[in-house]
Amino acid sequence: NSSVMSANLVKTCQQCHPDANENFAASWMGHYQPDWHRYPIVTAVQWFYYLVIPVTLSFFAIFVGTDIFRTIKNKHSRKKKSEGEADAESEGGEDHA
Repeated sequence: NSSVMSANLVKTCQQCHPDANENFAASWMGHYQPDWHRYPIVTAVQWFYYLVIPVTLSFFAIFVGTDIFRTIKNKHSRKKKSEGEADAESEGGEDHA
């Protein structure tokens, strides 16, 4: 009479998953959380992605941030340089006149 016995499992799955068949019911994960004892490879892959995705996103956020900082700094430097050249030209023009 148990709803999780293999003979009744397809009917149990079909309560929430109407298209469920024997293959669906036999899927190894179902509603279980992966753990190191039952599914070590799946757990390792899961932890790999738990680490790799945030590290990758953080790296690119830092990369983009430093690129934006450098772009702003370069524009500011060019602006100062062009102002300095304009001042030098105006001072030099007065001396020759």
